Amino acid sequence: MSQQEHPNATLVRQGFEALERGDMNWLQEHLADDVVWHVGGKSVMAGDYRGKDEVLNNFIGRQVQATGGPPNVTLTDIVGNDRHVVAFGDAVLDDPDGGSVSWKFANIFRVADGKAQEVWGLSDETSESDVVINKLLG
Repeated sequence: MSQQEHPNATLVRQGFEALERGDMNWLQEHLADDVVWHVGGKSVMAGDYRGKDEVLNNFIGRQVQATGGPPNVTLTDIVGNDRHVVAFGDAVLDDPDGGSVSWKFANIFRVADGKAQEVWGLSDETSESDVVINKLLG
């Protein structure tokens, strides 16, 4: 028996694809006006971003500008239901001093009416990635 992906899981998958191709218009259309995005860790990027403009400009836009493009992310699984979606994956970030750091993540999305209302970004270990992010954005 085959199982179709929940529409909210498809929406989040499409969001990762939009970010990968730099489609900020897609992201603009699929974030709630009052979205809250929580970023874990201790880097200069950690904290809460409130509202679509702050998420797009101060979080996503700032990160893309500092790293020269979207983050290198590989999704390993996405599961969802009528309220929440969890995206699991691996991320890699190049260190400006050479080499790279990698980590596993789980992003939790609260979705309503085809838009992300709230997002929590969780990483398995941020000590190395926080240092690189601070080099790039500090």
